[in-house]
Amino acid sequence: MTDSRYRTPPHVTGPDAHGRITLAVDARPLPSAHGTYHHILSDGDRIDAVAAKYYGDPLAWWRISDANPETLSPWTLFGVEPLVTATLTAVPADTRSKPEPLWTALLTELGALPGVETVTVEDDEPLRSGGPHRLRITYNRLTRTEPLSRLLATAGFTVLDSAVSTRAGKAVVIPPGER
Repeated sequence: MTDSRYRTPPHVTGPDAHGRITLAVDARPLPSAHGTYHHILSDGDRIDAVAAKYYGDPLAWWRISDANPETLSPWTLFGVEPLVTATLTAVPADTRSKPEPLWTALLTELGALPGVETVTVEDDEPLRSGGPHRLRITYNRLTRTEPLSRLLATAGFTVLDSAVSTRAGKAVVIPPGER
């Protein structure tokens, strides 16, 4: 393949995450991209479809990825990476119970779930208060498929609101190119 953009970078050896020595391309060459176009992301956008729209070629997705070097991968750029962060506001459903043991049990249970990376309480109210608390949960959506709101309901909580962070509404640089 003589027209590959990886043809000229040197190959290097180095340890991978498991300590094995591997052969790799030194670094992908980043073109100087002075993007004059911006695409505003919508939920469900795919990088290959956006490349097809702007360049007439879905395989030109790498141009968009290279023009947005602040993200490590095209999946992150388009918001479809496996790790997502959900924010939920919940309150114990049974107001007669002492809230602190319920919250402690819930936080312990959430933190022990496969695929859950972090669970934090975002507000400053003590857990012993009977009011609602805002939780921020980062999890791997490939392994954690059951809705978090259902999990909280099973644990005896009412979810008042929930949202998952997405990249919808964010601008992506589309560098000029031949169509």
